Amino acid sequence: MTSAPKDDPAIRYTIDIDRRMVISKATEATTVADMKGLFERLRGDPDFDPSFDHVSDYADARPTHLTSDELRQIVELSVFSPTAKRALIVQPGLQYGLARMYQAMSERSQTVGVFATEDEALEWMEGEADE
Repeated sequence: MTSAPKDDPAIRYTIDIDRRMVISKATEATTVADMKGLFERLRGDPDFDPSFDHVSDYADARPTHLTSDELRQIVELSVFSPTAKRALIVQPGLQYGLARMYQAMSERSQTVGVFATEDEALEWMEGEADE
């Protein structure tokens, strides 16, 4: 069962209860406030479970210019449990670099993979491929 998409100007999400997964898609450059809003909406969503995995698709979004302090804030704000896998789908270049920084900052509290396509991300989520 999949819940209806939840909308926000910058980030939309869908919860796939059967696959125990949140799928979010950024439609524009993402800020700390956007991520905080997403996490607050998830926390209040009755379909959300912190142990669900999370696929974050930024591939169609304009590149964002987050600082390392802002990335650290996003890591600390996360509503997902340490056992949940987090897959980031990004464009090459700036987005990829920021995603790798986020991955490095998350090492102790989250399992994060960085991917170019949704197929790669989903394979990793299902444990069929290593990042």
